[in-house]
Amino acid sequence: MKNEKLYIYHNSDRIEQAELLLKRLQTFDLKAETINLENQKEDLELVNGLIEKSDNPFPILRIGNEKIRAMLENPKPEILHKLFSTEDADKHELPQATIYSTKWCGDCKQLKIWMNSQNIPYSEILIEDSEELKEQITRWSGGRRVVPTVEYESIGRLFNPGIAVFQKLYK
Repeated sequence: MKNEKLYIYHNSDRIEQAELLLKRLQTFDLKAETINLENQKEDLELVNGLIEKSDNPFPILRIGNEKIRAMLENPKPEILHKLFSTEDADKHELPQATIYSTKWCGDCKQLKIWMNSQNIPYSEILIEDSEELKEQITRWSGGRRVVPTVEYESIGRLFNPGIAVFQKLYK
């Protein structure tokens, strides 16, 4: 995910926090830009899923350009360090993950096998029999029905980022 383009969404109330996040990301030699959602209706639709669930989502970090890899709400420095630094990060407990998956998805199976091997608790929600859940995943991920989608309360969502990302998050 380090090579993905980064976007920092904010509203007028959170411009300072967005600028601080931008400076932090630049310390990892990452290219990012800030976007005021009050001027960007299309981008606002992408983050509505986080805004609906959180009292304080801003700034929101979007990882990925064509394919959205993650949407993180008000990302904490510890999480950014784990995702983008080449140094070992301090131990930071993550909330329990919810994995949106299907029975037929190979990436979902691999992720669950890895999580189980690491004794990492998670809950699973199968989306294949629910049009509502399929639409929700599609809305969250910017138009793709991608599994596994992994949601962490008060952190955000990852869209099929690969085992390497989880290895960084949980080391």
